[in-house]
Amino acid sequence: MDHADSAAAGSRLEVSSSYETLAALRQAHTALRHSISAGSQATSATEQVRAFVKDVAKAGARLADVKERRAAQIILDYWSAELAATPGAQGSGFSALKLEEFEGKTRDVTSSPAETDKSDQRALIRFSAFAREWEASDRQSGYLLTGDAIKQAARFREADFGLDKFVSASEAAERRSRRRWRSVLIGGTSIAVLLLCFSAALFWQFWYLTSKRDFYIANLKLGIRQLEALSWLSFYQPWMPPYDLSSTAAELEGVKSPGLRLYAPNFAELSFDGIIWPDAQLEGASFAQSQFSFDGEATPNNLEGANLRWAQFRGAQINSTSFFGADLFRAVFDRAKLCHVDFSNANLRSASFWSVTLDDFTKERLKNTAWWQAIGWPWSIIEQIANETERQREAHLIHLKATKGYNQDIQRGLNAFRNTSSGTLQRALALNDIAWTRAVWGIDVSEGQPSGGNASPESPSYPCADRDVPSNARQAAERAVCILTKLPVPREKGDAQAALLAGVQDTLAYVLMQNGRIAEALKLFEEIRTRDREFAETGETLFRYAVAEYTDAVRQSDDARQQAAVKAFQKAIGEQRYQPTHELATLRGPIFHVSVFVELLKEATDKRWPSVSNNTACPKPAPAQ
Repeated sequence: MDHADSAAAGSRLEVSSSYETLAALRQAHTALRHSISAGSQATSATEQVRAFVKDVAKAGARLADVKERRAAQIILDYWSAELAATPGAQGSGFSALKLEEFEGKTRDVTSSPAETDKSDQRALIRFSAFAREWEASDRQSGYLLTGDAIKQAARFREADFGLDKFVSASEAAERRSRRRWRSVLIGGTSIAVLLLCFSAALFWQFWYLTSKRDFYIANLKLGIRQLEALSWLSFYQPWMPPYDLSSTAAELEGVKSPGLRLYAPNFAELSFDGIIWPDAQLEGASFAQSQFSFDGEATPNNLEGANLRWAQFRGAQINSTSFFGADLFRAVFDRAKLCHVDFSNANLRSASFWSVTLDDFTKERLKNTAWWQAIGWPWSIIEQIANETERQREAHLIHLKATKGYNQDIQRGLNAFRNTSSGTLQRALALNDIAWTRAVWGIDVSEGQPSGGNASPESPSYPCADRDVPSNARQAAERAVCILTKLPVPREKGDAQAALLAGVQDTLAYVLMQNGRIAEALKLFEEIRTRDREFAETGETLFRYAVAEYTDAVRQSDDARQQAAVKAFQKAIGEQRYQPTHELATLRGPIFHVSVFVELLKEATDKRWPSVSNNTACPKPAPAQ
């Protein structure tokens, strides 16, 4: 034995003599690991390990505590694995060593570390070898343990720091794998659920709803449980395309369904009798060629307050039906037969009544709405419904002021007024909107009419005062003109500003004509002609100018001006193809009292809206309910 080996053996003997406690044993275990890590020669290190293993086994004779014996056995197994892993290890190097029996009194052999199963010792050796391979592979994940092997190796992690790191890395990889699979599972489950829901939605949309729709439409055609059928169709309309209910064999009779909601349903050629659908939502509905209480013992139909925008009543025969307060914007009644129909308070803006046939009751009720906002009226009907006394006119204005159409129109201008600043271009436009709305409806036009807003007295010294809502159309138009004339005009926007001012002046001139202030209106028309000749020659402005010019010429007995006014009037409705609507009601006196105007309008109207005869007789009106 050379000097180094003698020193190592001396050191070992010195340490082994103190293996009286587990602490001493652990201290020697740590010292030996540091000694080998410091770079001892292979032969010397192997000898030290063999000697240490023998000493540890002998130390078992002095360790009585079961837990301490187990810890010592783990240290013994660790160094046994080291011997097995050394190059040139002999067969004895692979034997599993055990601690010697305790020299004292008898102890529980079943719990003694000496009775540790040899399989645990072999497992420690095997797992230690795996840890070294993992380290040698630069810690590649393919060398890590999985599943129960991690639990088995974890029992020996205190024996070796390298094994502890190996087990910890295996546990971390196992957790990542579980999280990854959990994510895959959740994702796969979510996709499966979504596909299931999508399939269920497709089934519900394209099979269940379709079959139920066909079932209820068939019931309508057979006249069976019609209220239930319409209720179902109304409830599921948001998920269904428009329903085709045309040409059903049975009529819809006595169905009471307030608030019925169907989008663009097709009721063409269907018969209705005694339906009660107030406030129904039937935008774009088609009632072409349909009959409403037109045969047999009729029962009144109620469509009051219904939304029938863009509805089609072309060629329909309608009897004993109330459209009171209904929205009939752009509805088409061309060639319809209207008997005992109530249009009071209905919105008829841009509705078409070409070649309709009306009874006296319907004509009278049309006076309770803004009939002039509709188009296509035969001249014979216009003459009848526009001819009314001033007292009748005032009574009808009360109905007009309560209509939804007027309130929606005037509210637009009032909202714009409240959202603009005083003296600005935006405030002038809002005032013009208010004035024009009141003018075309003929409501709150003059100071003598009730106020349409909450006006307060203003100082006449400042005509552009616009902080409060004007009380009438004239006041609103005058303030709009005043603001525009005082606004600075940039050179690059001069033409646009001039056109804008001309439009506002045209509004004021129209209002003045309704107030009987013809001379002031003519003065404004002349200013418009000077400022913007093209605007003055448009059909609408030229038409009103001609009426004002003729009225003033008659007052002054100026025949030349009268002839010039007639030519301007003829140009407006002929060359410019202007079709007066609201003017027929708001300027009925200056127009209908002039025979030449009446003849020209009759000729132009009949040419544009030729009448088609309809000899169908009106049935008796249904008794009131």
